[in-house]
Amino acid sequence: MSSAHQFEDYFEVFEQDPGGKPFDRVTRIVANGENTAGEITLDVHSDLFPLNKEADNKFYLVLSKTLSLDSADPVGFDQRGAPSLADNFEYVMHGRVYRSVPEDGDRRIILFISFGGLLMCLKVAPRHLNNLALGEDVYLLMRRSGR
Repeated sequence: MSSAHQFEDYFEVFEQDPGGKPFDRVTRIVANGENTAGEITLDVHSDLFPLNKEADNKFYLVLSKTLSLDSADPVGFDQRGAPSLADNFEYVMHGRVYRSVPEDGDRRIILFISFGGLLMCLKVAPRHLNNLALGEDVYLLMRRSGR
């Protein structure tokens, strides 16, 4: 894992819109992590980054505190066009960790992040999270898995 990344993994969607479609242009996906055995439930703006369980169902996801390439500064979206981590991804959101709950006797953690109303729930072993605390701002970066 890169030192700038608080979490990263490749995911495969196995369920789409459980319980029905939440909003017209939002798809709720449920996916399994390839390297971390994590599970993610994530709301995605479906017009900007369409995903479904039949096709285009694999993606790479990173959670990072910064978009800076050298991780020296906590840099956000740069309006001047300077290179950033976001340049390597198709879909980027900014949010805040609003809840963290231990699960299964501290063997897993359930992390909740809000991205302006689009929600994420990540269930993963704590060893796969790098210093991600309650109340912290975080960037979610995604791209289709083309490995």
